[in-house]
Amino acid sequence: MLIYELLRKMRIFSSLTNEELHDLRKNIFVKEYLKGDIIQREQSYAKAIPIVISGVTKIILVDRKDSKEVFLYYISEGSTSVTTISQGLFKESLSLRIEAETNCEIGYIPLEYFNLLLCKHPDIFQHLLEIYFNIFLDLINSMSNHVFNNIEEKIIFLLHYKSKVLKTNVIETTHEQIARELNSSREVITRALQDLMNDGKIEMEKKKIKLLDTFFNETATH
Repeated sequence: MLIYELLRKMRIFSSLTNEELHDLRKNIFVKEYLKGDIIQREQSYAKAIPIVISGVTKIILVDRKDSKEVFLYYISEGSTSVTTISQGLFKESLSLRIEAETNCEIGYIPLEYFNLLLCKHPDIFQHLLEIYFNIFLDLINSMSNHVFNNIEEKIIFLLHYKSKVLKTNVIETTHEQIARELNSSREVITRALQDLMNDGKIEMEKKKIKLLDTFFNETATH
């Protein structure tokens, strides 16, 4: 998809004229990332606003004391990171890291240019609030999963979320990655995944987990 067409479909830029959209495209610089690459490190300051042009990125909360981390939510094609926008607008650093969940392209809008857009089109704030609200719902679900569910339920939630965002029932991941995202150990994750396989909910291959119909049938009832 052409970047201009992507921008035109984003609600956040719905009030921009065609001329303004073309000018916005001219001011965006694009960078490619491979799966697993760090897009933005924790405690860094944003100098540009990222837009996911293709692929999927994820937001991870990092504990500054012992470097433990927990997966929070995904950002998909045609969306932006409101946390990065907040960091840029208010000049704050957060203990959040952005990683590439898949190979992806990120378009960067210079912060000064984005500020000009906000001044000219105040409705952008309204659309940012909508994005904030949707992310807030994702955070509630993610935190509820981490706090209230047992490890098997946590894994089921994470795999279902990955399947929904990535639009596939074959998840390319490792036991180590799941353990890192859930702030657990590889041994605990391996045992839980083995239980899910024994129950006929998943199949495991090297660096892949296939979600079977019984997996989706059970999650649909929760």
